[in-house]
Amino acid sequence: MTFNPEAMLRREGDSAARGAVLAPLVRLYLSEGRFPRNTKIVLPGGDPDRKPDGWFHPSSHPTMDARKLYFYLTRPDMWHPEPWSYEGRMSVTVGTLMHGVARMALEDLGVLQMPKGTCPCCERPYGLGEGECDEPGVADPVLGRRGHMDGVIMTRALGMSGYDLKTINHFGVRNIPDGPDSREAIEWLIEKHPYYYGQMQEYMALSGLRLVVMLFIGMGLPWTMKEIHVEYDPAYVLALESKYRLVREAVAAGEPPEACCPPFSNEAKACPASACPIKNM
Repeated sequence: MTFNPEAMLRREGDSAARGAVLAPLVRLYLSEGRFPRNTKIVLPGGDPDRKPDGWFHPSSHPTMDARKLYFYLTRPDMWHPEPWSYEGRMSVTVGTLMHGVARMALEDLGVLQMPKGTCPCCERPYGLGEGECDEPGVADPVLGRRGHMDGVIMTRALGMSGYDLKTINHFGVRNIPDGPDSREAIEWLIEKHPYYYGQMQEYMALSGLRLVVMLFIGMGLPWTMKEIHVEYDPAYVLALESKYRLVREAVAAGEPPEACCPPFSNEAKACPASACPIKNM
């Protein structure tokens, strides 16, 4: 079946009129039941927790203090994050399913761009087959940072941009300000989910893209979808790269950066860096 994204956007009305690009497309696609029969979505299985691997990752480290990152690199054997709760694990698992659903829609609509060649992050060939990589990878061997984006999209309204999906509880999604390009929406993201903002900035710094469309899906009735358009923030990226450089230099010198929390504090008790002397006071 041939789809016309522009016609679908016109049918969506208010959401598209406020500047949303992906939310109305995915919503209409799903409401019309366009997805192919017997579509399969694969869960990764096994232990999904990433062990320290010597790299900085966009999904984990942009908002982490330099001292924590020092021990993440130097004592990976004593890196002990808080264990996942049942609620957290279920949220991630169901979120993975929604990633697959949204990806299917964007692929079918011809919006999602499939990368070609070899992934610079995992060094596997791009493709949809077993053992191949199907997500755009980004990497910086100088500072030692890498990761996979949810996707790269091409739309008439925005051109080439990054794409990222976040699932959120259906109460929280209602608090996202209307207008994906509004300052209020960006301020909400920075205040409520600063790690998401950092993740998007890292993706743009590594990919050369200057815009990421974040699609938020509320989990549960009425399955609200909203989006935020995150633009490249050069000051944020400069500070982030300076922090990573400081950590690498500290590792080379064998001297941890200054303390990021006081002894006996709740932050120190919850810190995953079990090798840090402050945590062990």
